[in-house]
Formats: sequence, C-alpha cells, structure tokens
Amino acid sequence: MQALFTLCTAVVFSCIFEISQAQCNGTSCNGSVQVTTTTTSISVPNCNLSIEGSTNQSSVLTDLTPGEVFTVQAHCFNCCLNATTKPESVLNLTVTDVTTSSLSLNWTKPQGRSSIYSVQWTDGGHSKEETVTETFRVISNLTPGVEYNITVTAVAGDGETKGSGVSISQFTKPESVLNLTVTDVTTSSLSLNWTKPQGRSSIYSVQWTDGGDSKEETETVKQKEVV
Repeated sequence: MQALFTLCTAVVFSCIFEISQAQCNGTSCNGSVQVTTTTTSISVPNCNLSIEGSTNQSSVLTDLTPGEVFTVQAHCFNCCLNATTKPESVLNLTVTDVTTSSLSLNWTKPQGRSSIYSVQWTDGGHSKEETVTETFRVISNLTPGVEYNITVTAVAGDGETKGSGVSISQFTKPESVLNLTVTDVTTSSLSLNWTKPQGRSSIYSVQWTDGGDSKEETETVKQKEVV
C-alpha cells in the first residue's frame, strides 16, 4: 500500500508539472524587455525564453514559423510577452497588365503566415500605400507615361510586423498624340506636326512606309520632315 501511494503521488505531481508548463506563468512584460526577431527566431539578451506549451528553454528560440505570433515567457524577468516573427518576402512579383492609367500586379504568398500585404507605389514625388488580403492588386488613377516604383511587403498576423519588401518598376503607357497633321508636301518630303498628349512622353516614334519598305525614327520634338 505504501508503494502504491508513492506511485500515485508521483503520477499526480507529473500531471500538475506538465499542466503548469503548458501555460505562460508570470505577469505581462513591460516595454523595457528588448526582443529581437527574425523570420524564424526570437531572442532576448541574456535571458532564457520558452514558448507557451513547451518546456524547452533557450536564449534564442529558433526554427519558428515566419509571420507567427508567439506567447513567450521571459524567465529572467518572470513575465510573458507576445512576439511576432517577421514574415518572409513575397515571391514572383510581376506586372501582368499595363494601361495608360493602371498597373496590374500579381505575386505568390510567401512561406509561413501573412494575413495582409502592404502595396506601396511612387512616381518619385508622390507616394501611396494600401493594404490588401489577396495576392493581386490593380493600381489605378495613374499618370500616363510615368515610371512607378512599386513595393509589396507581407505583414504578419499581428497586422503590424512587416517582412522585407520586394520592388519592381514599370512605366504606364503614354496617351496617343493629338492633332496629327501633314503641314507641308513636296515632291520628295512630307512635313508632320502633332500635339503632345496628356501625361508624360519624352520621345516620339515616327514610322512610315510606301507599302513595301518601312522606316522608323525617334524624335524629341513635336514635328518631323519625312524625306
């Protein structure tokens, strides 16, 4: 009977110990705890940490899921904190369609977890940013003929922690020239004139053909004599 009682006591103690390790002990950590995170690790200088639900302790918690929110116990401070690993970068960012006023983007979800994406774009002067939950976005109301730099960044489950952004540059299409006219005709030449379109356009392509041979030149002015 004595041996049986001791065994039961040991079993009960073991169960209580495991339950206590399955939850975060201590009060909430204040802002003075310096937490460093990467995509797969969480660390606090000179302090052993453990993730809620685990008995393993280490000053650097590794092999974690990117973009995940973890409840961590800082044993040196006897407090708990929420720490978020950084998301991985989005993959395969591409421009799938271009118009005079819009750019269509597509990308692949990164490894790990990312609940939203930050899409930023700039023409070098003005910048804008939007958040989306899908892996695509159509940026509209752009200026024709302008180069835009676009950056897409994955955001973790806490809605705040960002990974490294991926960037791509793309011009919108220029508008068509206006009022194209032939202003003078000789036996061997044609003089052309046109009006600059809305937006930006630095050069013009002038092509001509007699039905057989074709030629093309680029011009920076709004007139051309075809000889």
